[in-house]
Amino acid sequence: MRTYIDGRVRRMDAIVDRAEAGWCSEAATVYRKLHREAEAEAVGVWEILGVLVQAVWMSRDGFTRQELDTLRQFRAEVKCARRCQSQRRIMVEHANPEVKQWRSL
Repeated sequence: MRTYIDGRVRRMDAIVDRAEAGWCSEAATVYRKLHREAEAEAVGVWEILGVLVQAVWMSRDGFTRQELDTLRQFRAEVKCARRCQSQRRIMVEHANPEVKQWRSL
């Protein structure tokens, strides 16, 4: 999965780099900001995948009470990761109102 996502991000970067080479406009600037935001979201996906991998590894033989407590901790970490991702998105939109405008199209 990691290889797949890394490959997709690299492919997206290459496409954007080629397009940007000859693209000079406000739309190009907004697109690049959206692209950077997508990269940041990919990082958030990796954080959540890491939590999931640990949870699956721990559950291979079923759960004891201690493991259920650990699972609750993992769930709290996922909530925190999602909250951080939402906060990053809000910060990008606040700093760059045109990003929010383009996203709503």
